[in-house]
Amino acid sequence: MKQIIASAIMTLCTITSAADYYLNSESGSDTNSGTEKLSPLKTVAALNQIAFKPGDNIHIAPDTEYHGTVQLKDSGSEQQPIRLFTEAGGAKAIFHGNGANETILLQNVQYWEISNIAITNKGPERVKHQVGLRILLRDFGVAEHIHINNVSISDIYGSLEKETEGHGILAQNISGPKNIRSRFNDLRIENCKLTRTDRNGICMQSSFINRKHNWFASTNVIIRGNVIEDCGGDAIKPWGCDGALVEHNLVNGCRMRCQDYAAGIWPWSCDNTIIQFNEVCNTKGIKDGQGFDSDYNCQNTIIQYNYSHDNEGGFLLVCGPKISDANIGCLNTVVRFNISQNDGIDSSRIFHISGSSVNNTRIYNNIIYRDKQHNVPMVIYGDWDGYAQNTQFSNNIFFVEGQCSYQLEGGINTIFDNNLYFGRHENMPQDKAAIIADPLFLKPGSGTTGLHTLDGYKLRPDSPARNSGKKIEKIGSRDFFNNPIDPNSNISIGAEISR
Repeated sequence: MKQIIASAIMTLCTITSAADYYLNSESGSDTNSGTEKLSPLKTVAALNQIAFKPGDNIHIAPDTEYHGTVQLKDSGSEQQPIRLFTEAGGAKAIFHGNGANETILLQNVQYWEISNIAITNKGPERVKHQVGLRILLRDFGVAEHIHINNVSISDIYGSLEKETEGHGILAQNISGPKNIRSRFNDLRIENCKLTRTDRNGICMQSSFINRKHNWFASTNVIIRGNVIEDCGGDAIKPWGCDGALVEHNLVNGCRMRCQDYAAGIWPWSCDNTIIQFNEVCNTKGIKDGQGFDSDYNCQNTIIQYNYSHDNEGGFLLVCGPKISDANIGCLNTVVRFNISQNDGIDSSRIFHISGSSVNNTRIYNNIIYRDKQHNVPMVIYGDWDGYAQNTQFSNNIFFVEGQCSYQLEGGINTIFDNNLYFGRHENMPQDKAAIIADPLFLKPGSGTTGLHTLDGYKLRPDSPARNSGKKIEKIGSRDFFNNPIDPNSNISIGAEISR
C-alpha cells in the first residue's frame, strides 16, 4: 500500500502547471502574452518564441490564416502531452509555408498532439526536400507519443526527384554528429487528408536500417484513416519500422507527376508490417505504378483485405536486390484476401515479382478481375541481381473477360496450386489442382469507390469455387467480407470463405 501511495504522489509531483495559449491572426497582437483568449498572439513568429511545458494547449482561432514556419520545441510528458489545435466553431486554421523547407516542424520533441489544422507550402518554384509537416529526430533517442490527427495538407510544391523529394507529412529519424540512435514509439498519423503533395504523401525516413551495424526500428507506428489524392509520387511509405500498421486509408491518384519509380502503399526496411483495409486506385504509369508493394529489406509483411483498382502499373510488386549488410531481403511476404479490379495496362502487369533476395512469398485467396479493355500479363518475373524464389499462388481466382498471359521465366520454384481460372490464359502455369470454370460471382466488375461496393465478388451458392480451397497454414481469422474462418472446415477459393 505504501508503494502505491508513493507512486501516486510521484505521479502527481510530475504533473506541472499547464497553460493555455491563444493565436488569432485577426484580433491578436504579438505584444500580448497569449495566455488569455481575449488577448491572443497574432503571428507564427511570436508562437515560436514560447517555451512550452507539459500539458500546455495551443488554441488556434478558426477561420484564420498564418504565414511562415511553425517551429514547435520542448516536450510534453506521458501524463501531459502538449496539444495544438483549431478551436471549434469554424473552418480549420490554415498555415502557409510559402515555399519554406517546412510549414510545421517538430524537432527532437515528444508527447505532442496536433489536430484539426490545415497546411500548405507552395512558393514560386519547386523546393528540394520541401515538407508540409516534418517530424525530425536527430541524436535524440526514443521519441514517445507523437499523434497527428485530422490535419489537411495541400499544395506542397516539393521536388519530384527521388533524391530530393518533397512530402506532405515526413517523419525522419536520422543520424547526427553525436551518433545517438533515434526512433519513434507511438507515432500515429490518422484521419488526415492530403491533396496535391509533391513528391510524396505520408512517408518516413530512417538512417538506422543496416541490419549488421545500426538496426534501430521505430515501433507502434500507425497510419490510419487518411485520404491521399493527386499525389506526385509515393503515397504511404513506412520506413525502418517493426510492426507498423497501415489501415483504412484511401489513395486515389499517386505517381501523378514524378517520372521515376513510385507506388501506392509500401514498406521499406520494415519488419512485421500489416497493410489492411486500404483502397488504392488510379496510380499512373508503369515505372512500378502498383497499388501495393512489399520491398527492400522487409520481412513478414502482410497485405490483406485491401481493394486495388485501376492502377496502371498493376496490383502488386514484391521486390528486393541481393542480400547485403543493409538488406536482409524481402522475406515471407503474405498477400491474402485482397480484391484487384482492372489493375494493369497492356505494357505493365498485375503481379510483378523481382529480385534475388525475394524469398518465400505466399499469395492466396485473392480475387483478380480484368475486363476486356487490356491484355495484361497476370504475373511477370524481373531480374534484379537475380530472380525470386519459392513463390506460391494458391486458392486465387484469376478472372479475365478478355485474355492475359504469364511470364514466369526466371522464377525459381514457383508453385501454382488450386487456383481457379476464367477467360483466356496464355501460357497458363502448371497447376496440379486447377479449376477452369466460371466462379459465378454475383456481379463481377461492379466495384466502384469503397470496400463496401464489392459484394459483386461474393460467390453464388452453386459456385465451383465454394469449398474447393486447399488448406492454408496460418490462414488468418476472417475473409475479405468479415466472415470468420474455421481452420478445421473446408474453405473456398477466392476472397470469400463459405459459411
